Amino acid sequence: MVDESHKPGTVDTSRLYGAVRRYGDRLAAHIDPKTGRMRDPVETSYTEGYGPALAAHIFAGLYRAFGDTRHLDLARLSLRRVFRKLRRPDDNSPFTDIFLYYWAIKAYDLLEGRCPAEEIEEWASSFRSCDYRFRPPNTNGHCLLIGTAAAYATRRFGPLDESALEETIGAVGGMQNRLGFIEDAMKRHTGPVERRRRSAMDSLNKMRYRFGLESEGERDHKPIAYHLFCCAVLAESLQDERLRAFPQLERHMKRIERIVRRGVSWIDNFAGPDGSVSMTERSRDQFWTGMCYSYLLALRWPLAAGELIGSHLDWWLRFLKEDGGCSITPNYFSAALRVGFEYYSIGAMYLSLGFSYLLDIADILSGRRSIPAPLDIPVSTGATFIDEEAGYAHIRRGRSSAGISLRRHQGGFFGGYCPASGIFNLVLGGSRSRPLPSPCYRTRGLGIALSTRKSPLPNNGVYEGFRAAGRGASWGPDSTINASIEENGGRLLLAQRHGGVDAVKSIRLLDDSLEISYTFTPRRRIERILVTYPLLLSDGRTETEISIAGSIVEFAFGGERYRLSCADGFAWNHDQERHLISTSGITSQLYVVAGEHARPGGGLRCTLLLERLKDGMR
Repeated sequence: MVDESHKPGTVDTSRLYGAVRRYGDRLAAHIDPKTGRMRDPVETSYTEGYGPALAAHIFAGLYRAFGDTRHLDLARLSLRRVFRKLRRPDDNSPFTDIFLYYWAIKAYDLLEGRCPAEEIEEWASSFRSCDYRFRPPNTNGHCLLIGTAAAYATRRFGPLDESALEETIGAVGGMQNRLGFIEDAMKRHTGPVERRRRSAMDSLNKMRYRFGLESEGERDHKPIAYHLFCCAVLAESLQDERLRAFPQLERHMKRIERIVRRGVSWIDNFAGPDGSVSMTERSRDQFWTGMCYSYLLALRWPLAAGELIGSHLDWWLRFLKEDGGCSITPNYFSAALRVGFEYYSIGAMYLSLGFSYLLDIADILSGRRSIPAPLDIPVSTGATFIDEEAGYAHIRRGRSSAGISLRRHQGGFFGGYCPASGIFNLVLGGSRSRPLPSPCYRTRGLGIALSTRKSPLPNNGVYEGFRAAGRGASWGPDSTINASIEENGGRLLLAQRHGGVDAVKSIRLLDDSLEISYTFTPRRRIERILVTYPLLLSDGRTETEISIAGSIVEFAFGGERYRLSCADGFAWNHDQERHLISTSGITSQLYVVAGEHARPGGGLRCTLLLERLKDGMR
């Protein structure tokens, strides 16, 4: 039973178990009691995916924590559904199959020793009868394959295929760059021939960069969320107590540990001082990604401070809902509005994944699950971290921090989430208020002309950046080539070419302010340059109070007050369109006209200053 008094550090584990239990009740209400098939109460084009395996793990964990046989029955029902799906692999994608297998083993482990021996053996027989050696299309699927292969052997479901395991670990290691970032878009199996082909493509792109040409963009999705997921899956495989009985796995585990160490150290640089994690691109800012990072912190327990784990957990748990769910993205809107969602963001899968990790965290912090080899990786963050290969930077100044995308990453479902040289997850003074909402820079299937609607802004998203137009064409911060970046006097300087205009952007972050300065040099005649700034209007609970007076905008949100001023005296305009594509909530765009009728070679400047006010709006 749950010990209500157990509070390691600042984490009340009874609160965590309570949240999982309420979600379990919500989940149970949408499971067919005869077949175990799941449905989603909100989505109309729902596919079941890997939801049953997550449900099996959640219900098995709840049974262990609370001893309620209703949870045991639901775990059994969900496991039967998993095996039914695994025996029909043609109905699933390879990724779905390996995910189902991996998470079903997690449920099996929780039930072993708590169910009759003949029932455990029946499940073990089901695992043996289902092939796990799928060929998933991405790196995180290969990480699941590594964990499954090791678990298959250590639970004695069958023999270990060492050569296949070694090749899969090599494939994952081949997708990790020198600073530790793991690229997810593998596309095809990364064997020796593919690695040589990828190396040749990298060399070609470097040459194209040198001459100012666009890169091929292949594999340039670089989602931070899936780097995080890869680290979590691989780190979990290192904690299998059964490994001691399999010395032949030792050298493989050492290779995995090296990947995990570098990967975890990389993501630590993107941890915000408010308990958030800075991320952009696919699946950014989602509940399950936040739980992934908290899980990696828990695997370092007690080496990682309880206060740090508590801060990251609390950042997300404030979005728990009365119906037992949680917001998939960090806002309070109903899931039916899908604010900041991607098309594949389905509650029964993505919420369940988050709650599955929350269950693991509760088990670790309560002592219910032992960690035989805690990850001895110090939690450290530098003032400035730059990974040009991944295309990201992160800066921290006191209690303020911000992520920066050095280029617009190609691919993904919107054609790019963060603009080149764009800022994401800005934290000022450690406050959880969001003066700069999460960007979404959409380029696919959307117009680029500035005059297509009454608003002079193109319908291409919400972001901090610019838009330039001239002679029937327009350009924004959408270069797929890295900005050149350097630190100078406490500022980051990013220089980049964007079609018909060169831009140098200066970013200066202090504890309670952010200064952004642009210097534009047109390469052809420019009719107009707009500098844009997104404004969060509502997060589903709080609405923004806003006042505009010439070159100064003052707004209040989330218990904080801010001033956004244009030092060059340009007047602010507020676009009347509203957007649901930012994960932060409902947003709109502010903009100033920074220049008109500019000739090639001329210089245009615009400086913005965002301040967190301590004495209210003035």
